[in-house]
Amino acid sequence: MTEPLPFARYPLLDALLSRRSRRFAPGMTLDGGPLSYASALAPETLTLDEQAALAFAACGITGHALAELPYADGAEPETGGGTIMMNLVARTVASGDASHADTVFVIDDDGAWLLRRPQDHPRAEIPELVALARVGRLTELYERSRVRIADGRVDVPPDVRYVLSLNKWSANRPGTTYFLPIAELTAFAINIALILFDEDFRYFVVDDRNWFRPAGIGRFARSKGGPLHDDVHDGRVLTLAMLENLVLEFAAIEQGQPHREFSAFEPCRSRYRIVEGRKLDCDGTHGEGARRPATALAKSCNVFFFQLAEDLGEAGLRRALWRFGLLPAPADGADDGGGRLQERPPELPAAFAAAPRWRREHELLQYRGIGYAIEANPLALARAYAALATGELPTLGCRRGEERPHFALGIDEEHLEVVRTGLRECVETGTAEKIAGLRQFGVLGKTGTAEIDHHHDNNGWFAGWLPLRAADRVQLCFCAVVYCVPDKTHGAEAAGALVADMLQQMAADETLAARYLRPEGGR
Repeated sequence: MTEPLPFARYPLLDALLSRRSRRFAPGMTLDGGPLSYASALAPETLTLDEQAALAFAACGITGHALAELPYADGAEPETGGGTIMMNLVARTVASGDASHADTVFVIDDDGAWLLRRPQDHPRAEIPELVALARVGRLTELYERSRVRIADGRVDVPPDVRYVLSLNKWSANRPGTTYFLPIAELTAFAINIALILFDEDFRYFVVDDRNWFRPAGIGRFARSKGGPLHDDVHDGRVLTLAMLENLVLEFAAIEQGQPHREFSAFEPCRSRYRIVEGRKLDCDGTHGEGARRPATALAKSCNVFFFQLAEDLGEAGLRRALWRFGLLPAPADGADDGGGRLQERPPELPAAFAAAPRWRREHELLQYRGIGYAIEANPLALARAYAALATGELPTLGCRRGEERPHFALGIDEEHLEVVRTGLRECVETGTAEKIAGLRQFGVLGKTGTAEIDHHHDNNGWFAGWLPLRAADRVQLCFCAVVYCVPDKTHGAEAAGALVADMLQQMAADETLAARYLRPEGGR
């Protein structure tokens, strides 16, 4: 009998505090950039016990799902639906409807294994497997759950469609253990469809890639005497894209991902799709740029931001805006003491700077992803860009030297660097490249066109910062707006030029140049 692993009782809080993405291991070589380094040590593989613990964390069987749901309507109609449950056995990771759609494969120098899901085991074995997990005998549980499918390491194509370019140097290298989750979505998608069509929901689905025609279920519409709600005013009409995103969102949650990998985004072909009769288009054709956040920022690729908003959902988008001080705290109560949303500096009247707000409750989520129906004054935007520059959201005020609170963004530095790269590329090769004055000062920034109304009136804006800190460690962040510019006039052509002119005038003034434009030290 194997003994419980020594880390089976490792404190959860310690594990959370120590969690990091540790990429460089003995025997590896990192080639490219200032961190280039080749290890002189031999690769050091994980022990079987260590593999077993990681496999358990990824997909270990832990017991039975509680499944405390109504399996029939109660006193009120449309209150059932518990039959959506697909399994009654639980794992270490959340799974929509206990579908356990993800199968984890383990690859190392010795071979490749499939880790069986709960539904892949004979039912009579489940109590024994749960008992092994409860007493910490994870290695025995691991050996009973894995099925060898290959001898020797199985290669994963070193292609950016499967492995991000920044991960190629470390993924599936000799000595490493590679955990590969693969989602089988067919059964889960069928289950979702069955619940949407049952008596409690009775949704109607249309094909948004075929001019919103019924998706093969036209004869079941209420307008044809059937049970499904095909009147959009009932709020129960779904597009195929919405149904697909629902399935993919649950799959991403099971894999521990907040949204799809960017490599899974659709490329930009200018036209994205039609939603509720409105065309979702991009001003350019950016191709694979819609799968690279930095390029999408630099080129203002709407298709990227449409998809990002779809993956975040309304709650996620609201939370992101709150993080940068542009909306009140989210409904889940995840605030940090108040003050993150600052309507305006206290010295300014409301008429001078209107408070940021979420406008027009019925705007398409995709349009909100490119900033439509979200209002913010220039000071609020400059404050948000200051947070991107420093990693902390400042509190604005008009008194120099006054102590004011800062709020941590809670975003990893590597992710902030992706955004900063996109803003740098915006000025160098993107939508602001024609403004040479911005490059002269090393500005990082973003152009934008903010919709005013549906009569092709827009505001052109440019927001950003200087990467250097000058005297007294002052760093300039700014937002310029030109109101009511003609349609198709980009922010760089109007507001970006204003910023460049301002910096030129400051450079010509000895006092201002010394205070704001001459570096005292790095960021």
